[in-house]
Amino acid sequence: MPTRCWQRPITHLSKIKVLVLDRLDVLDLKGREDLIAWLDILAQDGEINTALIFGTLKALPPTLPQTIAAHWLENGVVAQLKEAA
Repeated sequence: MPTRCWQRPITHLSKIKVLVLDRLDVLDLKGREDLIAWLDILAQDGEINTALIFGTLKALPPTLPQTIAAHWLENGVVAQLKEAA
């Protein structure tokens, strides 16, 4: 999995069902797709309620599952979403 082995167990055991990941941008496109698919499965299975994923991107991924809402931050403010290239 694209996360460290301890992150999911801590999320599960703490029962807060929140996952925070940074550096999405260091994954290649396939890695990003895999991460999004994995998060979608965790959300559908009720394993997580909230995932905060951070990365420096030029645009949003071209498609996102219904379980994922994206917010674009620019200069510290939620800005207009940029469409995928």
